[in-house]
Amino acid sequence: MLMGTMIAEGNQKAFKSHFLARIGNRVVFVETGEVVFFSAKNKIVYLHSVDGKRYIVKHTLETLETILDPAQFFRLNRSAIVQFSSIVQIRPHLNSRLKIYVRSGYDLHELIVSRERVGSLRKWVDR
Repeated sequence: MLMGTMIAEGNQKAFKSHFLARIGNRVVFVETGEVVFFSAKNKIVYLHSVDGKRYIVKHTLETLETILDPAQFFRLNRSAIVQFSSIVQIRPHLNSRLKIYVRSGYDLHELIVSRERVGSLRKWVDR
């Protein structure tokens, strides 16, 4: 497999296995399994890793939805995609939404699930 690309093998789609990510002036490889969640702010997409670091990636959240394994990653709202294995807790939130808690390093992050995605999230978690 070429570095960072997807290859279709038969009818199976190979999903992204790692990312080239930037932190400061360094570029590093981050394995997909080390991703807790992706967030977007001011048109910049950040990868939050299990060790608590936040990297910049070149992909948009829309692109990430197509290259990440949907069995492992879920789009929560306009600005966040979470990895299933990173979810620590799910709680009800205002206006029929849900609040997801994930741990990145020593930090516990709260992510809000949009109303439109609550039903899909319940199905995704209960699979």
